[in-house]
Amino acid sequence: MRALHIGFACSSERNADRFFRDLLGLTKQDLKTIPVSIVKPLFGLDTSLPAINYTGADLHAEVFISDISTVSSDRISHTCLEVGNAEELIERAAASGFSVTRIPKGNGQILFLDDLDGNRFEIKQVATGL
Repeated sequence: MRALHIGFACSSERNADRFFRDLLGLTKQDLKTIPVSIVKPLFGLDTSLPAINYTGADLHAEVFISDISTVSSDRISHTCLEVGNAEELIERAAASGFSVTRIPKGNGQILFLDDLDGNRFEIKQVATGL
């Protein structure tokens, strides 16, 4: 089994671009609009929603742009990303104003970062020498 895409909500195209394109390096696809006839039964919102796909070799993010308060306040749900250089990504994220959390664990640390709309990402270093 493999995930085909992961859906996120962002409050603006600018916020989505800053995180998914500028920080993660994904390729931005064309903006599309999901009609209310699909949005209402799926998400319970009585509106159409703009959506942008950001793609890379191993990640496809489907980002819905909404000024409606649709982002969960749940701080447990998150997406885990495995990256080539976790420390470099975390440093760039912090320098770009994204929230970074470091929790010591044994000889290492657990790394989380949040985009500008509260979507939470755990960042793991690609394991080497297995």
